[in-house]
Amino acid sequence: MKTSSNIETVRKLCERWAWLSEKEFAELLTQNCIYYDVPFPRAQAVGPQAAHAKLSPMQKDWDIGLEVISIVGDADTVIAERVEHFRNKTNAVEPFDLPVVGVFEIADGKIKAWRDYWDRSAAEP
Repeated sequence: MKTSSNIETVRKLCERWAWLSEKEFAELLTQNCIYYDVPFPRAQAVGPQAAHAKLSPMQKDWDIGLEVISIVGDADTVIAERVEHFRNKTNAVEPFDLPVVGVFEIADGKIKAWRDYWDRSAAEP
């Protein structure tokens, strides 16, 4: 049962991160959660407020579609394969689809570590 609730927590984040408020991030992430965008190793965000601050500016320029392809969990680890669809609001940049694999560690029902793996070349024109 614990694994299924962990999967649902991660699914909620993966399907909605682009629209979640700072408060909603805090409901899903621990206060010391580390968000690690692996292609940018120095750009870690610690805590829900920092993760929200890192991700929310994308909404200004992009319409973002989020699609979970596959999600699996074992105890306190969940892995989610997803595609993030980016469409520039002004059409200044070609649309692109970004395949991402996220690895999540869960503690007490919240995400304590979130690592996203993706190929930077997929986001280049």
